[in-house]
Amino acid sequence: MKKLISLAAVLLSTSAFAVTFTDVQSIGTKLSTGQSVSGVFDIVNPGTDSFGGYSDLGGYAPLTPITDAAATFWLSDDGDGLGELARIDLGIIPLDWVGWLNNGSTTTIQVGADALDFLVFLGTAGTLNWSVKSTLGDFYVRGAMLQANTVPDGGITLILLGLGLSGLAFGRRFMKA
Repeated sequence: MKKLISLAAVLLSTSAFAVTFTDVQSIGTKLSTGQSVSGVFDIVNPGTDSFGGYSDLGGYAPLTPITDAAATFWLSDDGDGLGELARIDLGIIPLDWVGWLNNGSTTTIQVGADALDFLVFLGTAGTLNWSVKSTLGDFYVRGAMLQANTVPDGGITLILLGLGLSGLAFGRRFMKA
């Protein structure tokens, strides 16, 4: 009985911590009015790309619950002194971004997503299509990144396995007596 209590104490002491999966893509494409660039975020398979000090961290297991996610796009002006208008689409979420990128300035657009349908969509396969389209003006798409957070079960699976095995052992002893 002491062994069972000790095992339960060890398994219950494991704490859950957030795991962040990241897909980073270095793009470097100049878009003019009407042009677009697209890609696929993939948090399952680790890539070799990096951008802005970020690197890929794959390994996500599809269907693991995702608690939140954020997509980041780095856009920079081509130096023409005019404003730009872009449309960013993330799979099922179309977004319109209006911004002024003047004299070579760079901006970071971050799209947070905690909507249930988005997280379920991303969590199903661990991939997400994206596109950036210039609806007015010329600018560069320098990079794109998706970060998704999951929380593991905190050892509940191991606890249930341990209790099941303990029950089998107890049952076996009970049957012999």
